[in-house]
Amino acid sequence: MNKKKSSQIRTQTHENNHYSGVQELSDAEEGLQLYSQDIVKKMKKELRIGKNSTVLDFGAGTGQLAEIWRSSYKLNPICLEIDPSLVEVLMVKKFKVFQKLDQIQDTFEFVYTSNVLEHIEDDVSALIDIKNIMLVGGRLVIYVPALPILFSDLDISVGHYRRYSKKN
Repeated sequence: MNKKKSSQIRTQTHENNHYSGVQELSDAEEGLQLYSQDIVKKMKKELRIGKNSTVLDFGAGTGQLAEIWRSSYKLNPICLEIDPSLVEVLMVKKFKVFQKLDQIQDTFEFVYTSNVLEHIEDDVSALIDIKNIMLVGGRLVIYVPALPILFSDLDISVGHYRRYSKKN
């Protein structure tokens, strides 16, 4: 990544946990409601998740996917979100919310993350941390932007470290 461009980026970490695109995220999710419903429907079908399953939404954002789980399948995911503004949104929606994985005492049968890992510099460590809070035999679903060849200034402007291929 170009050093000049990367110094202009405001990346999100636990120390700098405000996501500069909260309004943009909300606006985009409104337009992606059908897409989000389809994602959840596919997860439910493939994973055979029941009403009593323990589920974590890793990087819950505004809680759009968690809301679909709750309204369509009567499942109430626990949410992990580091941005204080988004934590407030999730709490208003009555989700149980944590800002750090080490605050969570539960273990999960199912964890999903959608458009989050590309924002984490050390994504491998994040995946190891997720594995450590999963039950043996638990399932993880990951949605991330694909095709590294398409990495562009847009990715940089929204704080992406990478795009993914099937190899990584």
